[in-house]
Amino acid sequence: MGMHRRTLWTLYAGNLLTSIGLWFFLPLLPIFIGRRGGSSALIGAVFAAGLLANAAIRYPAGWAADRWGTRPVLLGSMAVYSVLFLAYLLPLPVVAFVGVRFLHGAAAGAYWPAANGLIAQVTPANQRGRAFGLMQSTMMAGMLIGPGIGGFIALFNLGAVFVVSACVCGAAILALALLPNVRAEPLLDAPVGALRIVRRLVPLIVLGAGTSYMIGSFDTIWPLYMTYRGASTLAVGISFVAFAL
Repeated sequence: MGMHRRTLWTLYAGNLLTSIGLWFFLPLLPIFIGRRGGSSALIGAVFAAGLLANAAIRYPAGWAADRWGTRPVLLGSMAVYSVLFLAYLLPLPVVAFVGVRFLHGAAAGAYWPAANGLIAQVTPANQRGRAFGLMQSTMMAGMLIGPGIGGFIALFNLGAVFVVSACVCGAAILALALLPNVRAEPLLDAPVGALRIVRRLVPLIVLGAGTSYMIGSFDTIWPLYMTYRGASTLAVGISFVAFAL
């Protein structure tokens, strides 16, 4: 029981740092691209590329976690994720941000199947709902902490936000390195096929699509709208904190 609790709280700590790093930079990314000369359409393409890669990588990442264990996938994805924050600061053509965000989204997406698989393997069945709920809480806690501080830093140096995000997610690697390497346990019963699970979840997927569309639109358009109305980066960050609340 002690090992189970220690594993979960270590994962929660790493995920909190990861979420803070994400929300440091994500509300400011549209502003950053706009200042580099990117159009609103390009900003939309950048965000769409990240979401597409995030979704596409999850099944292969889950397969890799089943085969080689959760720890290599967690550490590998987080290492790539941290480094790619710095790629935005390279002297690239503005259209190249679509590719950078695609790779960044893939690194973020690879993290989640391994993290969720670890929770499922180390948590008793009657406690899994609570464990997954706490994991989601760390995501929202990062949204409460990251945007306001990131917006304040961006008042002085917008590029510094990407460096801070890379450092915070790099610190998360230190926490994740303490986690055990867990593989999926073989089942005596025949496993339920992935396509059959998806069919059962179709109502939830349809219901969640509207919310996901709203959040994606919010992340992309809201910072542009606020700055168009004269808001500072700090005001943009505080507005995301208000959304999280």
